[in-house]
Amino acid sequence: MAPVLSLLTLADEKVAVEERHTSERFVVGQAVEWTPPPEVAEQLEIPIGHPGRVISPAVYAVDVAWVDKVGEYAHEGVFDQDWLSPISDEEYEARAAKIRDGSWAGFARH
Repeated sequence: MAPVLSLLTLADEKVAVEERHTSERFVVGQAVEWTPPPEVAEQLEIPIGHPGRVISPAVYAVDVAWVDKVGEYAHEGVFDQDWLSPISDEEYEARAAKIRDGSWAGFARH
């Protein structure tokens, strides 16, 4: 019986660790905009104000799928929570339509 209790305890600890490492600010599917400091924005190909949706929230870094010319682009990097701001679904859709109808070529795939 002891091994079963031990496994349950380990499972409970794993859940507790995962809960501690999940963002309280962002949730999966939430619409966000890119709002980094200027020195960060200069280094990445994501325009300031660009919309995206949270793929995976964590305490310090968030995975985001950014609106692309067609579909979405899941950038290989993760993003500091302070570099993202929540936006409404309506604002996300309006920005996505503007981007897709505009002259921007989309993200370059590396």
